[in-house]
Amino acid sequence: MMRILRFVGVILGLLALTATVCFGNYYAVGNPQTFEIRQIVEMRNQGGMATDIRGRVSILDREELPPYQKVLSCSVYASSFKPKLYKDHAEWVIPKMLPNQTVKMEFEYWIVNYTIEHQLREYRGRPFDSKYLAEEEGIESTDPMIVDLAKRLTDGQFTPLAKAKSIFAYINSHFDYQITNETNQSALKALKRQYGSCVDFSLAYIALCRAAGIPARYVGGYRLDETKISSKPQLLTPYAHAWVEIQLPQLGWVTVDPTYVYTVNGVKQINYDFFGKIIPSDRHLFFNYSRSREYEVQWKHDQRSPAKLDVNLTTTIRRVR
Repeated sequence: MMRILRFVGVILGLLALTATVCFGNYYAVGNPQTFEIRQIVEMRNQGGMATDIRGRVSILDREELPPYQKVLSCSVYASSFKPKLYKDHAEWVIPKMLPNQTVKMEFEYWIVNYTIEHQLREYRGRPFDSKYLAEEEGIESTDPMIVDLAKRLTDGQFTPLAKAKSIFAYINSHFDYQITNETNQSALKALKRQYGSCVDFSLAYIALCRAAGIPARYVGGYRLDETKISSKPQLLTPYAHAWVEIQLPQLGWVTVDPTYVYTVNGVKQINYDFFGKIIPSDRHLFFNYSRSREYEVQWKHDQRSPAKLDVNLTTTIRRVR
């Protein structure tokens, strides 16, 4: 019965969400697809008794969403305790776990995800969110090298949009995609070596935008070809991705994915299909604005019989028909 009610809710939600695809004059969304995402956290104690088990895991942000994604429902299932949900993470406390005991919790989300195209226009003026102009760990926007590069890239550009496009063109044409084994990725490292993963591309773009006076923030989620997602659950982890949002006068937050290297006969070309739009063949599933998807678990035990908790996090996706 619950499944039927939820399916009816999905249909009604889709009708409401797709009734109008244009919002103001600044962007349009389309091509809605409904997915079920499940995060499964499983803890198993393979040692002595564990007490005061405290955990934290990053979860899908249901409060601050981009316009190309809506959350239809969020359900939490846990065997003997109830995790506390915050904006982008969950926390829990378990009084004790016996030897060989397994504890499992699930976070289930039903979402509608869209393509989007921002109606980009050349507006002058100052963006208004200074929080995303500040330097932070891994985003060294006040470093002299980054400040100087940002000035050179935006010289002669008079609007934030033109500056952001110039920086996008530089990252697109100078960076190569290559997975690294670094754990402490940063914009400065990426700009010096000019290669890296989607995280490196994004951090470098954010730092240069901030140095140029354009608020920019990190977006964590998944990038996938929707035709490869069936109605059966499959692992979502291989599709993990990072991209950027920049804040422009009048337009608000605009989606930019700088991790795209396009070549013709071996020569790099600038392709703005990934600036201010998400196309159907390259769907982006938003997760949250945090750079960390890790989990943390701490516990206490008797030193004479130490507890040993193994934690496994699995994230799956399936298309909802």
